[in-house]
Amino acid sequence: DAAPARRRRDRCELPAGMVDGDEPPQEAAARELREEAGLDAGHIEIVATWDVSPGSTTEQVHLALARNCRRVGDARLRTEFLTLEELLGRVRDGRIRHATSVAAVLWCHALGLLAGIPS
Repeated sequence: DAAPARRRRDRCELPAGMVDGDEPPQEAAARELREEAGLDAGHIEIVATWDVSPGSTTEQVHLALARNCRRVGDARLRTEFLTLEELLGRVRDGRIRHATSVAAVLWCHALGLLAGIPS
């Protein structure tokens, strides 16, 4: 497997979106992955939940790890599949600079959750 990244101009970020109403975070992650990257995941796990800014909002970010993905349609946004080395390199050089995407990549790398992605 490789990590999908959506491109906006010269920058990348991971697929992301909002939880709709009472939608469970895993379902929101599956919906956003399908809508943005044209992928269905065989398994989605919420690996972290972070508070965005606890002093000013109750908004949370749920970090979902999708495994065993398969293409099911067209991606709404231009999608690239990155090796682990490319993913970390884009964090280092600033091409991935969306704060949540940077935190997600570094969190998953530190915990060894990206071990299945080719180098």
